[in-house]
Amino acid sequence: MLRARGLVLLLGLAAAFAAHADYKRTYAEGLDAARAEDWGTVRQKMQEALAEEGAPAAKVRLYGTRFDAYVPQYYLGLAAYKQGNCAEAISNWENAAARPIIAGSDTLSGVANAGLADCRTRLASMTAPRPTTPVQAPGTTPATTPATKPWKTSPLRP
Repeated sequence: MLRARGLVLLLGLAAAFAAHADYKRTYAEGLDAARAEDWGTVRQKMQEALAEEGAPAAKVRLYGTRFDAYVPQYYLGLAAYKQGNCAEAISNWENAAARPIIAGSDTLSGVANAGLADCRTRLASMTAPRPTTPVQAPGTTPATTPATKPWKTSPLRP
């Protein structure tokens, strides 16, 4: 009985370890998709990785001797930006946990900062109030205020 419990515990730990390691493989697949500019796959893989491991890290061993920053939020932001979704891009790039890691990489921060600036400009232009022109009834002329009143400039009137 005790031996069976030990085996169940061991299998449970092995499964947990395997599930924990899966996020690295999924993340690496997302990185490969980003290099290929397959933004739909990037979003899918990074969302999966984030669901498996939510905490970004400055350096993780993905496999073998391949080490990289683990910031799925950055790549979700990049994919959203490339797909024209600035609100989602900003939300991911400004993620409080991921921001220090993004800022610590010249490559990541350069792309994120340029994308943030572009998205903020785009969003501001979409929400800026547009000047309105008064609506005129058909067949009327625009109302104007004359500079002088004609009866006061007449030489016959004082």
